[in-house]
Amino acid sequence: MRSSPQVIGAAVDAVEWARRQVEIELNGVGDNPIFLPEARLTLTGANFQGSPVSLPMDMVGAAVTMVCVLSERRLNRPGQPALSVGLPAFLTKGAGMFSGLMLSQYTADHLIVEQRILSVPASVQSIPAAADQEDFVSMGMNTAIKNGQILDNAYGILGIEFMAAAQALDFREFKFGRGSGGGARSRAAVRGPPRGRQTALSRPQPDEGARSIRRDSRGRRSSSGAAGLTEMSDLSRGGNPQDFAFFEVSTCQNC
Repeated sequence: MRSSPQVIGAAVDAVEWARRQVEIELNGVGDNPIFLPEARLTLTGANFQGSPVSLPMDMVGAAVTMVCVLSERRLNRPGQPALSVGLPAFLTKGAGMFSGLMLSQYTADHLIVEQRILSVPASVQSIPAAADQEDFVSMGMNTAIKNGQILDNAYGILGIEFMAAAQALDFREFKFGRGSGGGARSRAAVRGPPRGRQTALSRPQPDEGARSIRRDSRGRRSSSGAAGLTEMSDLSRGGNPQDFAFFEVSTCQNC
């Protein structure tokens, strides 16, 4: 957590360097040969070579992935009771019955695994072609294609972290300062669950008999109707929308 400024700063520096390199190449000469009529000179070389672009693009992919790995570690903390300083497990009241943001972390982990695979450098994957005339190929197009997917995954990972942060702040009953508007923007994009809607584990709908708690002949507490559902009904009835994490469940990729 304390390394966030240094990690993100290193990523920003890498992206800025990559941007400068690409701008230089966009304004450079990529022809072969080059004709200089004033000097009556013809120069043959490899100005077409894409390595000055593919190498910086490889660095961008690694930088984005690095920031996302850090984001997932921040996401882990508020849902981990040993690290969250009092927040409920998986950011949901009723953990065990409700999965909260547990599956959201699964989704983030899956996206990061894809990013790590895609972060393998393409600029070192040269395959000679054209009867070995093209003896070193930059694979620059591959770096651009895989960076697009790395970036798409990053939006999802960071979005899940923002969801967890908003949920944690709701549990803390945090009041944003004037002019920040962060909480309102977060909840405008990701609302808390409407009453009666749960995710990951669908909340059963007990009949009226299950809502009444009685004691059997031995004095033990029991419920009529759907056995074992009364306590969950009591837990979820009449709570605040922020009592339960709300998210769209995706397939568990880690199971």
